[in-house]
Amino acid sequence: MDKMSEGSALKSILKSLKNIEDRLSQVETKLQIEPETVEDKVQPVPEVIKPVADDDLEIRLGEYWIPKVAIVAFIIGMIFFLTFPLKGLPIGFPIVFGYLMTVIVLIAAKILKKSFTQFTGYAVGGSMVIFYLTTLRLHFFGREQLISSPGIEILLLVIVTAGSLVLAVRRSSVYLIALALLLGYVTAMINSNAYLFFISLILLSALIVYLTLRYSWRGLLIYGIVLTYFAHLLWFLNNPFFGNVMQIVTSPQTNVLFILAYLFVFSLGCVLRPNKDSEEFNVKLSSFLNAAGG
Repeated sequence: MDKMSEGSALKSILKSLKNIEDRLSQVETKLQIEPETVEDKVQPVPEVIKPVADDDLEIRLGEYWIPKVAIVAFIIGMIFFLTFPLKGLPIGFPIVFGYLMTVIVLIAAKILKKSFTQFTGYAVGGSMVIFYLTTLRLHFFGREQLISSPGIEILLLVIVTAGSLVLAVRRSSVYLIALALLLGYVTAMINSNAYLFFISLILLSALIVYLTLRYSWRGLLIYGIVLTYFAHLLWFLNNPFFGNVMQIVTSPQTNVLFILAYLFVFSLGCVLRPNKDSEEFNVKLSSFLNAAGG
């Protein structure tokens, strides 16, 4: 009996509470009072900065910095080896050794591509430099010239530079492209014919504009503007970096027309850019440098 009485009492209490709730709802409706809703405030979770463990630091050093330092040191050593006359060694030994090192570095870059991703780009760039310097040594730097004709030497350097550009474009690496373009400007400066030199600068400038518009690499346009006008300035000063006496060169006087050609070609890189509504800092800087150089 006690349990039944308790159950009936509980039901009556719940019924009373239900009636009270209904009445309150009716009052709120008549008075047009909106019921209050309590939203849970989400407390921002503070970001926890995890300390760098010793193992992570060792992995970063092993994967990023040590391969970079190693390949840079190797390239510097190869530059000295290929640009100094070596006494006591056969004339063709540095050439064979340079080409062999190029192949070895490329193979190592392909093998270690998955393990050391940062190593690959530096290795490919290093192989490009070694291959170019080895070809350059066929006519320069050695005790004797294996190729006596400057025209054949320049043709070989053009082929090497073109191959480096193709490799860099296939890898879609702006840094490798910049390196290959630098080799192209060095090749142009080696040429003693002024008109071929100017035409080479125009072709390189047009290539830079095309790559800038194709891949939206605005920094590459600035790089090309600086290289082109600096190369023309070195010609104007008789190329002192190539062992010539520094003096003003004015012949041919039509070199001024080629400066206007550079100005026109690089201006296309700014005028034909896809997004013309906004002018970024790189666009303003490239326009300024082009105007100042021209």
